[in-house]
Amino acid sequence: MSALKIALIRQKYNAAGGAERFVSRAMRELAQQGASVTLITRQWSDAAGQAVVELTPWYLGGTWRDWSFARAVCRHLQTTTYDLVQSHERLGCCDLFRAGDGVHREWLAQRGRARNVLHRMAMYCNPHHGYLLRAERRMFESPRLRAVICNSRMVRDEILRYYAIAPDKLEVIYNGVDLEEFNLPVYDEPEHPVRQHYQHEHTKKWAASVNAADAYVFVTPEYNFGAPPSLLNALNYVYKEWNYKPAALVSYGGVSGGMRAALVEKLTLTTLKVMPVMEAVAIQNVSAHLDDVENFVPNDHHMSSGESLLNELHKWAVALKTMRQ
Repeated sequence: MSALKIALIRQKYNAAGGAERFVSRAMRELAQQGASVTLITRQWSDAAGQAVVELTPWYLGGTWRDWSFARAVCRHLQTTTYDLVQSHERLGCCDLFRAGDGVHREWLAQRGRARNVLHRMAMYCNPHHGYLLRAERRMFESPRLRAVICNSRMVRDEILRYYAIAPDKLEVIYNGVDLEEFNLPVYDEPEHPVRQHYQHEHTKKWAASVNAADAYVFVTPEYNFGAPPSLLNALNYVYKEWNYKPAALVSYGGVSGGMRAALVEKLTLTTLKVMPVMEAVAIQNVSAHLDDVENFVPNDHHMSSGESLLNELHKWAVALKTMRQ
């Protein structure tokens, strides 16, 4: 049997972007599973030895840039066969779309609430916004689209609110961020993080990752009745990027289930203007919940606690988003 041919589409590489980390990891994992992976892009600097198709149509301005790349990709797909086409750009010719940037129509609505009438009129008359709205509708209502990966239930609900798409096509898969990927040393910026004058690349990447989220779930162990230093260090690296967002805690450990670490972390979170929700998951005697290959196997209590946690987190994420407009 021949290898599955998969195309991943992202217009341009941004070292601090969450979509770029998703694509880079997906390329490595899919290749290890035996798939034939091709990245379709304008420019990419971290292809990890995978096949790359660079499409570089000439453009002038952001609207022309996005439109010309979308047209070039769809033309390429007419002449090259893939078993699955997964896109991070709004394309009417993809099978699977990852809605990492949310819904542009909702973004305009939220932004418009903080503007006067003239500013709202100018915003909606902007040709780039008009192009994105048309591209978004064509994609979500395309018969070719098989599924959409939503990084939150809020994004899923926004898609359903604005577009005629079957609910069973929308799959919520939350973003996972591993601190090890950022390799943050003990805080080494020359200025206070509130000023956001970041000098180091690792800080810029971490700040972009924190800023991209509307809510957080921290998975934390407990060390000596307290929080792991790596997590506290990461929390202290930035400030404004955390502000006015909710967070929840999944803690694990021995008899206490990591709850003492969670209490310590809440003190830091509130100082960062993060709203820690009361609902939590505490995993006691975590080693007893690991299978033969050390994968975590949750019980019914963990699952029900996690569902309550996410439901509450979603409510706070929707409410606090208006404070950041």
